[in-house]
This record gives sequence, C-alpha cells and structure tokens, in this order.
Amino acid sequence: MDDARGTWIERRRMERAALGSAVLVRLGDEVWDGDCINVSMSGALVDLYTPRPVKVERLLGRSGGLLLEHRAGGERLAVEAGFTVARVEAAAEYPRPTRVGLLFKPLDPDSSLVLYRIIRWQGWG
Repeated sequence: MDDARGTWIERRRMERAALGSAVLVRLGDEVWDGDCINVSMSGALVDLYTPRPVKVERLLGRSGGLLLEHRAGGERLAVEAGFTVARVEAAAEYPRPTRVGLLFKPLDPDSSLVLYRIIRWQGWG
C-alpha cells in the first residue's frame, strides 16, 4: 500500500501482461527452461527450472539472453532479448522454480514490434 487510502501505486516504467509462455534462458554456458509469468516492454518475470538449486548471488546482476515463444490466434510469435537479472526469489525448496526478474537491454526494432504485439494480444495489466 502506497498512499493514505491504502491503494497500490504502480511504480514500474511499463505496463505488463500476464503470459504463461515457455522461455529459454541463457546465462553463460548454461541454458534453462522457464515459464514467463508476465512481460512488459522493459522486462519479464520468469520461473526458471534448473537442474540443481541455484544461489541468488550466482544470478543477480548477470547478463544473458532470452528466447520467448508465444502462440496467439494460431500464430507463433518469438522474441529474442538480452537482459540483466534484476531480482531473484530463490525457491523455498528444490525442485521448485527460482523466480527471476529480468530487465531487458535495448531491443532491436523487430523484437520490439513482436513483443508489443504479444503484450497487446494478451491485454495490458
């Protein structure tokens, strides 16, 4: 709650859309499967499925690459994006996924357009 009335004030730069699409996340030599929980033009919240527990310090601040695939209206939409790990919620117990907040690096024009279409298709917020 952020104001005197107890209402939530959105502080993110961009609106986000719930997604639930599969992603591949590359950090260095490792590639992990994940589920994109929500996405915006500036980043994504992803559940990572790692083969073993991962320490928060090992992920936070690292850069990598993301491949997001989404199916909408019979069409396959794919976005590749570079990112920096901005937030990590380690799983309380393994093998639950590790939730990571990814801040996208500047997207190329084609990826920006596809990502915009995905978000619009899903609906803002």
